Amino acid sequence: DIAEESLSDIVQKIQGLEGTRVRLTIRRDGRDDFDIELLRSSINLPSVQGQLLDDGIGYITIDIFGSSTADDFGEALTTLKKKGAEKLILDLRNDPGGYLQAAIQIAGDFVEKGRVVVSIVDSNNERQNYYTEGNMLAGGMPVAILVNRASASASEALAGALQDYGVAVLIGDRTFGKGTVQTVIPLEAGGALKLTTAKYHTPNDRVIDHTGLAPDIQILTPELQLEAAKNWLSPPDKTTVILENGGTEAIVNESAVKLWQAPLRQGDTIYLPLRFVFEALGYRVDWQPSDGSIKVTDNRSEAIFYPGEEGRVLSGGQVETGAEPLLHKNETTYAPLSSLSFFNLKVEVDNGRITIEK
Repeated sequence: DIAEESLSDIVQKIQGLEGTRVRLTIRRDGRDDFDIELLRSSINLPSVQGQLLDDGIGYITIDIFGSSTADDFGEALTTLKKKGAEKLILDLRNDPGGYLQAAIQIAGDFVEKGRVVVSIVDSNNERQNYYTEGNMLAGGMPVAILVNRASASASEALAGALQDYGVAVLIGDRTFGKGTVQTVIPLEAGGALKLTTAKYHTPNDRVIDHTGLAPDIQILTPELQLEAAKNWLSPPDKTTVILENGGTEAIVNESAVKLWQAPLRQGDTIYLPLRFVFEALGYRVDWQPSDGSIKVTDNRSEAIFYPGEEGRVLSGGQVETGAEPLLHKNETTYAPLSSLSFFNLKVEVDNGRITIEK
């Protein structure tokens, strides 16, 4: 019985030579035990997937950087270009890194040969540079890279290089911040000592470790990040967001997007999930820890919503009071529908269906 054993111990017991078989006895509550026989085999999971989206946008995800990832990326990009891709979304979200050389090779698909991709700098400031050797397969393509707090190590090296050279914009959340070289020193008494001996620097000499990469376009709602990338590559004439009271999805520029916090009504006031709605409309939303206020901005307007029942809002350089206050419920901040008036948005409400146009 292995029910109480750790996952690593269980895996070790099941693993074996390729081509051999292992028999497992499965026990479930309310059922008789039953056996299954498995054939041990090597499993190669592809780290690169690609598909063609609308408007000539190619979409490629890299789950992890392995020894074949660079070749797989080149094949995926070539296939998408043959299908008509003229723009590219590279999704590095939740990519923990892996084989750094693969990231360096892929950078050569975007940046001319002989340019620094990443530098490894030790405590004595000794620097080892790694250069592109590729053929600029993606040269001239507008590129958006999706990142989040789980994008780390080699994925940060690639994203940071393409951001520094201005060939891609980063969209999403700040990356993890893992960019070190570590050396393991065995100890005579047993065990080992792991030392950080060097750090990754981007071409512009930014240190990745413990800092991460700040996105050019901050979108913290995961369900909206891909939509933001598509809108950056193919800007719509207008942005339309449609929600319904109690609904589980929103329509953003005709695309259905999962909605975890639905609009709700309290008394005569309709409340909207603040971050989701404003990020869907293309605004940046920042919580300010100094006073708990929430700043909503784009390149044309800005408003700061302060906590408290007095409904204090800073808009257009003037502080206004008496606005309907924000609502905090189930770890979500909701904005009253009336707050949209600070941004001159077109709003229609029809039997619980809310349409917002920017």
